[in-house]
Amino acid sequence: MYNRWVFTLDPERFPIDRMRQIVDLLHSRDQHYILMVDPAVAHQDYPAFNRGVHDDIWMKEADGSLHKGVVWPGVTVYPDWFHKDIQSFWTDEFKRFFNPKTGVDIDGVWIDMNEPASFCPYPCADPEATAIEQGMPPVRLPPRDPPRPIPGFPDTYPDDATRMVKRATAPAPIAPSSSVSVRASSSQTKTPLYHDKDEDLISPPYSITNAVENGLSDLTAHTDIIHANGLSEYDTHNLYGHMMSITTANAMSTRRPGKRPFIITRSTFAGAGAHVGKWLGDNLSTWEQYRFQIAGMLNFAAIYQMPMVGSDVCGFGFDATEELCARWATLGAFNTFYRNHNQDNAKSQEFFLWPSVTKAAKTAIGARYRLLDYLYTAFHQQHTDGTPVLNPMFFIYPRDTNTYPIDLQFFYGQDILVAPVTEEGATSVTAYFPAEIFYDFFTHKKLVGRGGNVTITGVDTTEIPVYIRGGAILPLRLAVNEDGEVAMTTTELRKRDFELVIALGKYGQAEGKLYIDDGESVEQQKGDVTEVEFSYQYGRLKVRGTVSKNSGREVNVRRVVVLGIGEVKSKLKEVNELEVGVDVTVQKVTLTKEGGWTLSEGMEIELLEEVLDL
Repeated sequence: MYNRWVFTLDPERFPIDRMRQIVDLLHSRDQHYILMVDPAVAHQDYPAFNRGVHDDIWMKEADGSLHKGVVWPGVTVYPDWFHKDIQSFWTDEFKRFFNPKTGVDIDGVWIDMNEPASFCPYPCADPEATAIEQGMPPVRLPPRDPPRPIPGFPDTYPDDATRMVKRATAPAPIAPSSSVSVRASSSQTKTPLYHDKDEDLISPPYSITNAVENGLSDLTAHTDIIHANGLSEYDTHNLYGHMMSITTANAMSTRRPGKRPFIITRSTFAGAGAHVGKWLGDNLSTWEQYRFQIAGMLNFAAIYQMPMVGSDVCGFGFDATEELCARWATLGAFNTFYRNHNQDNAKSQEFFLWPSVTKAAKTAIGARYRLLDYLYTAFHQQHTDGTPVLNPMFFIYPRDTNTYPIDLQFFYGQDILVAPVTEEGATSVTAYFPAEIFYDFFTHKKLVGRGGNVTITGVDTTEIPVYIRGGAILPLRLAVNEDGEVAMTTTELRKRDFELVIALGKYGQAEGKLYIDDGESVEQQKGDVTEVEFSYQYGRLKVRGTVSKNSGREVNVRRVVVLGIGEVKSKLKEVNELEVGVDVTVQKVTLTKEGGWTLSEGMEIELLEEVLDL
């Protein structure tokens, strides 16, 4: 952004032609591009602000003047999400700036600071002076020319002759003043709905404990603001980010008709999960907040019905240690939203900076990619009937009262138990295992739960204890192909075959589901969706449902692994063109077929009867 004004580009560093090249390159690699859009708009003479003035959609004081705050761009104004024309204004800004043919062709939006936040303490009588005092917007450093050297990258590039774009002239900021014409809204009222004219909305007759010093209006929009429809900010404050979320989702849907909008927001309210995903806000690089993010994630995904949720992995504020970042890299992979993010004045914490963190991240991301179809199926299930994609222990075992207070382990989907190490310096974790069979996700080692705690030892910082619940069939992608190449995008992953892991329960049975669609369309065409149910009993795998023939949605199974089959007496042998591997130690059988099985509706596969002497 230029000076952190939303809907702008820095013409010296990120001219539009170069930005479009960057995004086109990402798209050519099946990658996606997401930009941040804050609600606070710079009170400056530039198109987005001026169009908002023309459409009369900024929040106002009782006298009809614009309500001002101080955010990253300096002095700012805020959209009034209750204005009758706000959707058309916001949609128009998205269609202009994010135009796929002429603008920045984004694939999603990260909306932030939408409580709404302000850096200006109440009563914010002189926002211009406060902006100067706080150094907002931050001083623009001179462009590097040529760019700084990056280790491992060449000093010059093939298109070096064209990459040094002629410096564009940046728009000169103007001092905020009354010279910008602002008309009072005809719908503006001095008496808010549902309140008496003389009611004090700034200092109501009660006090709450919060983190600010000057009451409810400190560092945010003032509670005595009256919106265009007559409602007060006092009554609607907690809806501000929620309404921005819905308005932004509508704008993205208009910009990309027929495609699901991808939006991550900071501020939410009940019902936001139908429109956006969430991250848990600006956390800290501490062990306490590493632990607390588990409860936060479960609250939003399971109770508040916001399936896409996660924390800033490794922490946002303060400096992360190598150990904390390694542990968080593994835990974060089992959030539904997974992002490493930290503050600009904190020590860098990219996964590649520490060998142990690199190894931890590769292990966890590898597991996440193998499980992406399992996760996607769980997302579809929550969309359909509300079954959470992430579950507290008591959601899975409501009759087991021992699970009620557990907040440091959880279920990823319905069948993956995650029990991370949560104490600094520890290489073990004590986890609760209900009276059921479990299998280590990575080693397939069997663990018989007896409704009590089990201490798992020797857990290196690069590892995370993850267990498959007995009775589950997991459709896992073979994320690494025969040449050792790891899939790096979902597009590439969907070209890989499946491995079915059948984890037998107490009675030798198992079942599972798989849902696949094109991954982006709001409406799916008949016959384009794969939706199947697996069941296993007595050596026979049954498939019921619909299997799409479209590329990426068919189900080609290269390998079937059956866990918990009991004592095995057979040895490695060839049977009916199947390569059968028997592992006596962990009591599992692996069956591989050249070319694999292409599953179809009503299909039955006899896996074991001719192979094993049970």
